[in-house]
Amino acid sequence: MIGSLRTDVFGTAGRLRAVVLCTSSTVCLSLAVGFATARQSFAGSLQPLERLVFEPVPMPGTSGDAALDSSFIESIAARRGQIDAAGTGSANPRPDGPVRSGGHPPLDAAAADDFDGLMALGTLQQELERHHEALETFSRARHVARVETGLYSDEQIHVAERSARSLAAIGLTDEADDAYEDLVRLHRRRHGSDSLEIVAALADLAEWKLSRFHRDLRGGNTLPAPAASSALSSGAASERESRRRAFASLGDAQASYLEAIDLLVDNERYADDRLLRLEEGLVETFFLEAYRDNLIEDPVNYMPSRRLAFDSMERKPGIEEHSRYFRHGEDAYIRMLSYLKLDPSATVEQFSARLVGLGDWYMLFGFGSAALEKYRQAYDLLTSSGAPEAAVAKLFEPEVPVQLPTFTPTPHSPAMFGAAEFAGEAPAGVGYVDLKFTLNARGRATAIDPLGESPDTPAGIRDRLIWMVRDAQFRPPFQGGVPVERAEIRARYYYRYPSGAPR
Repeated sequence: MIGSLRTDVFGTAGRLRAVVLCTSSTVCLSLAVGFATARQSFAGSLQPLERLVFEPVPMPGTSGDAALDSSFIESIAARRGQIDAAGTGSANPRPDGPVRSGGHPPLDAAAADDFDGLMALGTLQQELERHHEALETFSRARHVARVETGLYSDEQIHVAERSARSLAAIGLTDEADDAYEDLVRLHRRRHGSDSLEIVAALADLAEWKLSRFHRDLRGGNTLPAPAASSALSSGAASERESRRRAFASLGDAQASYLEAIDLLVDNERYADDRLLRLEEGLVETFFLEAYRDNLIEDPVNYMPSRRLAFDSMERKPGIEEHSRYFRHGEDAYIRMLSYLKLDPSATVEQFSARLVGLGDWYMLFGFGSAALEKYRQAYDLLTSSGAPEAAVAKLFEPEVPVQLPTFTPTPHSPAMFGAAEFAGEAPAGVGYVDLKFTLNARGRATAIDPLGESPDTPAGIRDRLIWMVRDAQFRPPFQGGVPVERAEIRARYYYRYPSGAPR
């Protein structure tokens, strides 16, 4: 099963091919600002600059106003769970159904000694984030199910799904690995290896493995404390080796995405909404593999333009690894467009979004002319179909430029540290820097000038932001569907330090 899809993805004509129906900064920065070892005092403590989170918003009318934008502060409390599902996956989702607001039964009381009662109690404990208790309850439910329905029943599958979520939530990554892999094995024993019932378990396993990759790549729950100079070299080597090992999880995620896609395509389930999500997850794995060496060296700032051998409108030859993964991602986007053409319920917005995604992919790999052509096709399709102006503007004329890629966390983005970081009150020390820069038709920022900042903003944070914007790849500016050679951008970048684990 997986072989036929692998054949297509990795370049040989195969069965899936048949479904394809369409084919300069003004600020001089110190090198110390740019590297992950640089640190800056902020909010009363020594903090690593690599953990800074920047979030751009349209700049208010008065630049440099000391008062923070209250609407932004209020929005922080509502951010939990709003990171794109394609970015973090479903390895640790909030359980289905509402959390009860009152009248909870005492959770330490013995649940009814039956499977349904135990599962209801365990699910409630999950909702209240009492995951250790939930795992004990699910263990009891597993024993009851084994006695009543056997080792490979639907009840055992239900227990395994819930247990995996709690293991992931409390950071028992090896145990969560085993649980998600066991879930796939249970489905195989229960339903057979060719059954569509396995797709959901494969998707969960892929998303968990991708989530673990991001967590392990950036050091789990913590980043290393400042080290003495004599220990820096050995410490850096150890960190790089840990990052290399993280790519094993990325490979597992890729294999699971491929198998799930293969099952759906084998069964001609082109209208299954999971198919697009699976392909988008696969695209993310290809992109991350393309940047393997950079990610191992610096997992936060892995896309600076000075490290790329191509930084012009047309990609320069000779970058074989990038070229190979570029082709795999391009094939995935072409398949997504094909699925939509085979789906009678597909919308113009869905099709246009994938055209824009393919354009973004071309832009990321230096094929500027091909990117602009896909953007133009998407714009023409939306406008000719009478799509709402807001939908068109979101893609082509946003208030704040879209930083690429959109399918995986970009350096210093909120998504890099996970939606849970934004729950509750606004963290102390939220500040901002106002910037003006020119965005060119290649999606690159030039002539970057700071216009103002919140009180007591350290110079190192301002310089780090300028460094980040300088090296960022943006979606090019448009006006009326036509690329703009130079667009002046003014934006306010809020900054803060997250309090928890990466992604």
